[in-house]
Amino acid sequence: MDFSQRAQRLQKYKALGMFLWKYGHDDLLHKAGLDEWLGSHGIADIGGVQSAFFPGVGSGGSTDGNGSAFATTYGASDVPHAGAIATKVQTGSGPSIDSDYHSSNFLADLSALGPTYVRMAQLLAKRPDLLPHSIADLLTARQIAQEPMGLVELDATIRAELGLPLSEIYTKFDEAPLTVSPFEQSHIAALKDGRRVIVKVQKPSIQGIVYDDLSTLEEVADFCDQHTKTGKIISFKTIVEELKKTIISELDYRQESYNLEHLQQALKELDHIVVPEPIKRYSTSRVLTLKFIDGRKLRDSSHLGLLAAEKAALAGEIFHAYLKQILVDGFVHGDPNPDNILFTSTGKLALLDLGVVTRVSASMQEKLLQILVGINEGRGEHVADLLANLCSKREIFDEDAFRRAIADLILAHRDAPADRLEIGRVFVGISQAAFRNGMALPFEFGTLGTTLVNLDRVADLLDNNFDSRKFLEKNITEIMKGHVMRTLTPAHVFQNILETVDLLEKLPGKVGTILDAVANNQLKITVDAIDEQMLMSGCQKIANRITMGLVLAALIMGATQLMQIKSTFTIWGYPGIAIICFILAAGCGFGLVLEIFISDRKTNSQS
Repeated sequence: MDFSQRAQRLQKYKALGMFLWKYGHDDLLHKAGLDEWLGSHGIADIGGVQSAFFPGVGSGGSTDGNGSAFATTYGASDVPHAGAIATKVQTGSGPSIDSDYHSSNFLADLSALGPTYVRMAQLLAKRPDLLPHSIADLLTARQIAQEPMGLVELDATIRAELGLPLSEIYTKFDEAPLTVSPFEQSHIAALKDGRRVIVKVQKPSIQGIVYDDLSTLEEVADFCDQHTKTGKIISFKTIVEELKKTIISELDYRQESYNLEHLQQALKELDHIVVPEPIKRYSTSRVLTLKFIDGRKLRDSSHLGLLAAEKAALAGEIFHAYLKQILVDGFVHGDPNPDNILFTSTGKLALLDLGVVTRVSASMQEKLLQILVGINEGRGEHVADLLANLCSKREIFDEDAFRRAIADLILAHRDAPADRLEIGRVFVGISQAAFRNGMALPFEFGTLGTTLVNLDRVADLLDNNFDSRKFLEKNITEIMKGHVMRTLTPAHVFQNILETVDLLEKLPGKVGTILDAVANNQLKITVDAIDEQMLMSGCQKIANRITMGLVLAALIMGATQLMQIKSTFTIWGYPGIAIICFILAAGCGFGLVLEIFISDRKTNSQS
């Protein structure tokens, strides 16, 4: 890295540090020593940063800003909320950051950091255990202003990717963008054959910017993990690495094209769910062309003009579609919010924007099935057991508190009235309980929680009488059957048969070997409870040191007694034998201390 690159990197550190100082939890800055560094750049009053987005941060406990029936506080904790975003206000009182003025400032400052940070924040908004609800809702509800590309830049990118200028591919190309996001923008166009399409074009040079910003974020995350208590507990580097995978995948439109085709195939049996079809001839890693679907965003479709039965059917089908994706296909549309679902002119629901997908392994699907059934039946302790086995433990954890929190959450769900049932909120509560008690759930679990929260909102927009618990009770058997049938493929069955045959072939020989060992009294069972060799070696060292100490004490006591006996043999005017004993004791004592020091250092370095 040359001098100019180092200077640019330092500027990014400074900009990120200033943003965290202005809006973030100042504990991270203080513990990392960044408050002094920022102070040297003319930024003072670090301690004036107060948490307005998430009251109570740093003092234990929190509340759910959404007023959900499952908003819970899992007890005091000295671990600050990972995303405790705040505003700099006067101590005691001041303007709330929830106001339009401060919200606009927050979004403007975030946008000034660059497109990578904007996209990172949007992805974090899908993780309720990492960001407070007020911030997540702000990032979801408000569009962050982005500078659109001009027609010249669009034409240059399309020419470079497709080999032809705009005018030779499209008969019509709307210059005004349909959407503008941190990495790309989309336009409505018409091909030469008359088909209307949506063209998504990646911004020039964005990949280099993103990779450089991700490198900066990885360095900052690594620094925070090493120098802050919060970092050691929640591992910022792990979070950045997971988000990095998602962002890099988003930069390759061939992956999104594959995702669209995959989801289209998975949902083909559902009559009222459609997915945009990619046109491969006009799609590359930086340009994606999709068939146009006429419709309105579901959020804007307050009056759908449907009968109650039709609304209920649509709500049930979209709920079934996502449960099938999660529990059967293992391939989930990662962002089913009402802005990414169209109510089409033909009365169907179109799923848009498959740049972000969540993949669920077969083993995770089985665990999620058990968890869903347990939640629906109100079996809190059973769900807590399943989740405890699923979690990994951080440096500081409280498994008992986690189990109690999960059991209480499941009971609250069981006893809630039908109009307050939100299966997504239960998953969010589980993620938050895990975070507050030092238990780390798999990354996809938190993402699925937000997916289910958005699914609840979509179902409610379609039919505000939709009961997710009853739907699960009626359809869980069919979903479980679909999961089992998917695993029982001919190849899978054949593999199990081969493993069984292999076991049966080897079983007689293994049983015979064990019986021979028993008959000849040669059967040995090794219990790996403690390292007995190391234990005995340690005991021997202790005994040797105690013995040496006793010998040295005897020499010193003997020399003391000999001092009182007159002798013709003297050293320095004292009885010679007594002095020799003292010198011998001193030399052996020094040698013993040196041996202990060297031996202990060697043991510590090996461990």
